[in-house]
Amino acid sequence: MVTDPFAVDDIEMVFPVIEPYIERLYRCFGGYPVEEVKRLLTVRAATLHLVGDNAFFIAQWIDDKAHVLCAAAMNGHAGNWPEIMASVSDYLRKLGCKKFTFTSPRKGWSKVAEQVGFSVESVTYVKEL
Repeated sequence: MVTDPFAVDDIEMVFPVIEPYIERLYRCFGGYPVEEVKRLLTVRAATLHLVGDNAFFIAQWIDDKAHVLCAAAMNGHAGNWPEIMASVSDYLRKLGCKKFTFTSPRKGWSKVAEQVGFSVESVTYVKEL
């Protein structure tokens, strides 16, 4: 269900398909702007993976941890969230990952994340100056 990472040479071809979803995520919730996500993929500081027929995630890899920078369902919603998370977890485990992390400013994610086995490791508070 999860693809191996796209090759750098393929990023130019596939990026226009995922770009609107990254832009929407950034506009609504913050995180990385589109240009930075593309740069991270191009220099292999992050990898792009498809999940099933209509979702993707972009991850950074630090030791035995995969940190998801952004993820989206391209049809507007993830049909079977527990199945998708189990598939991604299995894929990451096969790569030797011991942790799978993500951040979100949305409070609703705490309930959803707990349902699929996540726990809170830290909370970051920010004040713009």
